[in-house]
Amino acid sequence: MDSFRAGDTFLIDDPGSGGRKEHLRIVLCAPSGSPPTVFTVPLNTRTPVSDCTVVLHPGEHPLIRRESVIRYDLLVEMDIGNLELLERMNQLRTITTFERREPVSDELLSRIIEGATRSDMTPKKMLKALRSRGVA
Repeated sequence: MDSFRAGDTFLIDDPGSGGRKEHLRIVLCAPSGSPPTVFTVPLNTRTPVSDCTVVLHPGEHPLIRRESVIRYDLLVEMDIGNLELLERMNQLRTITTFERREPVSDELLSRIIEGATRSDMTPKKMLKALRSRGVA
């Protein structure tokens, strides 16, 4: 099991969906801190009320089948230990809430990170934390 790198992606169950809905999350930075953490953002299908700071199109990642957007309002810091535990549990088939997927391209990762600085939806606390790590 590899650690997480900037650009890595994973599917994880939406906590409020009862296991019925997965979201692709994108890792924005390498792990750091104690305990080690990463910042991630999810993708959602574009709707008329979406934050369109960064719009992704089919073909920009294998899981994108329709126009999607980055949900900067859901940017979070995630503990690597918890993610690795979810991954191990998934590999042992004790849960099915976590699956690594193909990383995003360096160009797309740069667009997503730059979008975090432009979106009005990025929580100020998260933007400050990204900047303190030299990500944004």
